[in-house]
This record gives sequence, C-alpha cells and structure tokens, in this order.
Amino acid sequence: MMLRTVRLSAATIAAMALASGCSTVVSGTPVSAPGRGSSATTDSVSPSTPDAAASCARVDAPLQDVPSHNDSEPLLRVPQLPGWNRVTKMDSEVIRFTLVNSDLIANNFAPNIVVTLEPTPPLDPQVVFDQQRDNLRDVVGATDMSEAPATVCGLPAEKLTFNLPAMGAAMGSRPAQALAVVAHIGRQQFLATATIQTTDANNPTYQQDSQTLLDGLQVLTPNG
Repeated sequence: MMLRTVRLSAATIAAMALASGCSTVVSGTPVSAPGRGSSATTDSVSPSTPDAAASCARVDAPLQDVPSHNDSEPLLRVPQLPGWNRVTKMDSEVIRFTLVNSDLIANNFAPNIVVTLEPTPPLDPQVVFDQQRDNLRDVVGATDMSEAPATVCGLPAEKLTFNLPAMGAAMGSRPAQALAVVAHIGRQQFLATATIQTTDANNPTYQQDSQTLLDGLQVLTPNG
C-alpha cells in the first residue's frame, strides 16, 4: 500500500504543476450525466444501487464523465464550470482528468484540478487516508495540513487543506485542497482523489469554483 500511495501522491503533484503557457487545452462542451439534468440530487440511496447518483451532493453545474480504463473501475464525474478547460497531456494510468482555468492566472500560474484513480489493497478506508496524508507530508513536502471526514455519494471520504512546497525560484508555496474517496467495486478497492490548487486563494471566482468542483465530485459504481 505504501508504494501505491507514494505513486499516487507523486503523480498528482506532477500533474498539478501546470503553469500558464505549458498546457494544451482541449475545448469541448460539458456532458451532463446520462438520464439526469445539470445537477445531482440529494436523496439518500445506497451507493451499490443503479440510482446511487441520487446520494451525491447537488451542484449547479453540468457533470462530465471521467474516462474509465475498464468496466471494473468506479465511474467518476466532475463539474465543468465556465473557464475550466480539459487538458489531456498529463493523462496516465493514475492521472485521469485535468481541468485548467487560464482566465484566473496569477503569478504565471493557472489554477487547476487533477483527478487521480488507482486500486488499493482492501484496507480500512481510514488507513488509506492516513497513508495518503503521510505521503503528502513526507514525499511531497506538504505543510499546514488539516483534514476533515466527509462522504461522497455515500462513500467514505476525507477533505484536506494544505500548502504545497515551492517549485524552484519561479513558484512559491501555494495553497491546495483535496477530496479523497475510497470505493469498493466488486472485490477491488479504489482510491479516487481530486486536488485543486492556485496561487491566488483570495480570488472570489476561484473560491466559488473550487468549492463547486470538489463538492460536485461523484464516485459511483460502473452502473451508477
């Protein structure tokens, strides 16, 4: 498990290091979740049922499906807000989805959200979260970290706030937030994480958008 969480943290931070002028943006129209409108509903439904999306938080934004690599993986959905454009250059086995907002560039850095997914051993979700936090501190160098328990679509989750370390002389320390979710699909367990960062955390548009992007994350069974 330690090797896997280290790999996840390193991949996430590598993808988040997207500065202005370094990314190829793929424009497109957000796609709402099949059979639903632009918002999730809040009725309580077991995440193992086909209507599991009904247990997800409501956000006022279209939802876009994150591409899956096979049918055994959880279905991930992310709100796509105006100004947040899809970037594919960092897509990999772990990095599944990236959105960048070039309209909110500050200090030569474009705010971005990166969604990662990887399998984990069948450990207690809290153990997975604890190891992820340890890796962010020990491997990535995150500081001033705080965490809070959460629930995403009826699944165990954890919200994190922390500061990322400086990246050379051109990029100072910057604030980030993450939402980690543990999901069981059949006999396999997965860890999905959405991480968002900026160099201008006081920007009101970023503050509103970042809350919507994290609150609107969906993690569902493949038939969800």
